[in-house]
Parts: sequence; C-alpha cells; structure tokens
Amino acid sequence: MKSYRKQNIIVALLLCCVTLLSCNTTTKKCGADKDTHDCIGSAGYVWSEILQECVRPWETGSSVAVPKKEGDSYTKEYHIVFNADGTQAELLGIGILRPSADGTWESEDGNIKVVKTDDGFAVEE
Repeated sequence: MKSYRKQNIIVALLLCCVTLLSCNTTTKKCGADKDTHDCIGSAGYVWSEILQECVRPWETGSSVAVPKKEGDSYTKEYHIVFNADGTQAELLGIGILRPSADGTWESEDGNIKVVKTDDGFAVEE
C-alpha cells in the first residue's frame, strides 16, 4: 500500500514539474491578442464595420442558418447585423453584404447569399 501511495506522489510531482516547465513567461498572456481595432480574438470578439465596435457574433445580431452539406463534419453558423435604417448588412467575421434586387444580401465576391426566411435568415453558398 505504501509503494502505491509513493508512486502517486511521484507521478503528481512529475506532472507539476512538466506543467511549470511548459509555462513560458515570455509568451503573450490570454487576452493579449488584440487586433488592429483592439478586439480580443481569444475572447471571441470580432470587429463589426457596421456597428463600429468589437462584438461577439453569437451575442450580436441574428443567427443565420447554413444548410449542412454532405460530408460536412460540423454545422456552420453565421450572424448578421444591420445598420440602424436597415440599408446595410454585415455577416460578422466575413464582411459587408450588398443588397440585391431580389431582396437578398450578397458578399462582395458573390460566394455567400443571405435570404430572409419565415423563421429568420438562411445562407446559400
């Protein structure tokens, strides 16, 4: 019984040593990864051109459904925000969308199209 306890203590000490040695005081601390707009990416913040502030997409705007394609291992989700008068839209983390004549919103490159649905918004890629 004593040797088992001794082994546990040795393993615990080794783990502590490895943990302490892996800490590097010269690396950036959590939250020190500010971008050019002072948004902290590690905290989930991105810059919104329309709102002119750092926001967390999942806390801001409306969720936009993205249909899962065959072979996708995860579900994509975007968030859309509009300016005060509704004339501009932005997919957070992606960019400004331009309105189309058919009432949809498109990314600058035309690869993403956001459509209004009965229960919110959906993306067509």
